[in-house]
Amino acid sequence: MTASPGSARALALGALLSIGATLSHAETLVLAPSEDTTIFADGGDLAGGAGDLYFGNTANSLPRRALLRFDLSTIDPAFRITDASLQIVVSRVASGAPSRPVALHRVSASWGAAGSNPGSSGGGDQALAGDATWTTRFFGQSDAAWAEPGGDFEASESASTEFGGTGTYAWSGSGLVADLNAWLAAPSTNFGWIVIGDEVSSRSARRAYSVESDPAFLRPELTLTLAPIPEPSTYAMFGIGALLLAFGVHARRGR
Repeated sequence: MTASPGSARALALGALLSIGATLSHAETLVLAPSEDTTIFADGGDLAGGAGDLYFGNTANSLPRRALLRFDLSTIDPAFRITDASLQIVVSRVASGAPSRPVALHRVSASWGAAGSNPGSSGGGDQALAGDATWTTRFFGQSDAAWAEPGGDFEASESASTEFGGTGTYAWSGSGLVADLNAWLAAPSTNFGWIVIGDEVSSRSARRAYSVESDPAFLRPELTLTLAPIPEPSTYAMFGIGALLLAFGVHARRGR
């Protein structure tokens, strides 16, 4: 028995609605850094693995850069990331400092964060074994120098946003999403991001809360939107539904 044009359209519409619901099912995941730290241009033996984060330039033109990494291993491999936002809370800015862009760059080598903590001075603490410093990815290891002092990272920005005074700021956009999905596909390449502020102007440095800060809501947060990766059979069903819908329209016009 041949299906009527009306039943064909109903079947097609039902198939497309079902597939649309599957494709649009999204979840939200919020992550704190698995590790973060600051590296200081003042010297190769200074670190801030357990302290606040710093980035930008000091009055003496000595840059600081922050490193953050997030563990993505809890994400179901059947999902992909469709949107991402990294939030950070700035707690201190030099008086009169102008707004400046602050960029995230994808780090291209592993690094560590130990227990060094300069407190609120912003000057760096004596690096401990395993700390990242301006010259070394893991302090105390002779074969763990950065290829370039200040960290190894991609030249192109993954994201950039304008930072003013104290408060909450966020990076987002397709660059972050691309980095994150690349790390999902190849977890061994997940070395996180480096935060680079204005390193030309003096007194442009900012201090921000880290993963060790209390209360917890002040810590950096990575908010992810996840969507299931469609199976090949889902695409096939979508094609069948579209064909049935087209058949119904054609049959109606041929009356």
